[in-house]
Amino acid sequence: MIDRTSSTVQFLPVAASDEQPHEPSTNPAWKEANFAAVVDKDLSFYYEVGETPSRGSADAFCGIVLADGSLVFIKRRDEIPAERLDAGSSVDGFVVSCEEPLQHWTVAYDGDARRYAHPGDLLAGQGGYVPCRVAVRLDLQALAEPVLLVGGMTPGIYEQSVLVTGDVVVDGETYPVATAAYRNHTWGARTWTAEKRWLAAHATGDDAGWAMSFVLSEIAGEQKSYGWLSTDVHGHEDVIIARELPESRRREGAPFGDAYELLVGPGARRVVARFDRARHIPLRHREGGQVAMIDEDLGGWRVEDDGRQLRGSGLLEVLYVTDGVS
Repeated sequence: MIDRTSSTVQFLPVAASDEQPHEPSTNPAWKEANFAAVVDKDLSFYYEVGETPSRGSADAFCGIVLADGSLVFIKRRDEIPAERLDAGSSVDGFVVSCEEPLQHWTVAYDGDARRYAHPGDLLAGQGGYVPCRVAVRLDLQALAEPVLLVGGMTPGIYEQSVLVTGDVVVDGETYPVATAAYRNHTWGARTWTAEKRWLAAHATGDDAGWAMSFVLSEIAGEQKSYGWLSTDVHGHEDVIIARELPESRRREGAPFGDAYELLVGPGARRVVARFDRARHIPLRHREGGQVAMIDEDLGGWRVEDDGRQLRGSGLLEVLYVTDGVS
């Protein structure tokens, strides 16, 4: 049973100016990034492209899991440009461009990557991969108005459902992409401490008629959750987590699982959300002598809401800090 669970997050309209680069604070953990998670028939992938001013660096990460289970991983780093890209991000050839604020974006990359036979091999360090060549050409169009969250994991984050089309080419083999997906834009301090754990869930309906996002965070043993569910029947509603279901499955060592009962809207309607894992990208982040494990799972969502069965796809992310070097 999840205790002390409450929502303290405000949901506000998003201004076109929020697409622009934000003024960083003096906090060394401050970062600004563009992110998307896509699940399609022949491949699933996520990307994050952003800047950390305290390090003077801009970073791009893209993990692509193909139908055969192999992982293609792109990692680029560059200095933060003197002229920050207007309403987008560019890192050593990996470019996210805003064509129309809050409505239209493009993603482009043509360069080197590493291909791992199994996603878990990514954590093995050097070796275990073969070099490959990747081209990414994507077009993102808004499917819904974005939602700005204030008081969440970072001081600023807005989320949005988008339609992603285009293709990904790996060593000459083309994988077409055409599906609804999730994107966000974040800015603020990201801290990694042994007392902090979180789960982030995002879903977009197969028919684009619904979308969902919720977070469970735990800091020094105190938990809170927040989120939203948008459907054609009830519109946009706030979400908090009531409990993790007994059937929920957790990855080894992870503090959270994949099935939850939610309380939705002013009447606290009970909704059940279950995640079906399809492709797993395990990541590791080292900072300040601590190691954070990040399980990025891409797959399908099944949501039971007021007698309706909603199906979609998306992301389940679980972060937790471990002691020592793993």
